[in-house]
Amino acid sequence: MDRGTRVDFDLSKASQAQLMLSRLVTIEKLSREPRHVIGLDVSYRGDRGFGAAVSINYETGEIEDVRIAEGRVSIPYIPGYLAFREAPLMLRAYLSLKKRDGVIMVNGHGIAHPRGCGIASHIGVVLRMPSIGVARSLLIGSIASEGDREYIIASGKRAGIVYRIGGSRIYVTIGNMVDIEDLLEIVERTTAPEIGLPLPIYWADRISRDMSRGKSGPLDLYMGRR
Repeated sequence: MDRGTRVDFDLSKASQAQLMLSRLVTIEKLSREPRHVIGLDVSYRGDRGFGAAVSINYETGEIEDVRIAEGRVSIPYIPGYLAFREAPLMLRAYLSLKKRDGVIMVNGHGIAHPRGCGIASHIGVVLRMPSIGVARSLLIGSIASEGDREYIIASGKRAGIVYRIGGSRIYVTIGNMVDIEDLLEIVERTTAPEIGLPLPIYWADRISRDMSRGKSGPLDLYMGRR
């Protein structure tokens, strides 16, 4: 990114904000099955970000709504502070969806975070929505095996699960207003074996990348895909 597009970023204030938001995280089982699972991701072209929000029907696995938010990103990538860089575009894309009732699935971490508030928790708390983090690597914590399950342990508690499919694995963490059982049920329901990722994350990543590369046509072309 061009240095000229950067802004001063106060890590101390950002850390305090994360600690404050972490105290607002709720861990509880969903009261009902979600109607949609909404994937959020951001891709880049230079200093411009393309945030994608993709609403997947939980019953059929089909895309029902897609929105993109584009804008200049002036905050650099700093591990542990991804929300300040990407959440604004994710939130804009999400809020423009017509079908946004359900659970939000973010490409990033939830409470398995140094200050207990990764981007999935950040977005879940701000929107007061159930949210889940999905990542390809572990940010903090350890793995504990119990029977046929592997749990992510962070700050002395179960923060998520390791989900294995084929020869790969993903780290699924509590964001907000969900519990461990919800993580397992939703990821199993939405993950396509041939892809190895939950469909909301796969499509949010793909569509945001297509947009950043100028490869995509009208968003309607994605509707109905699984």
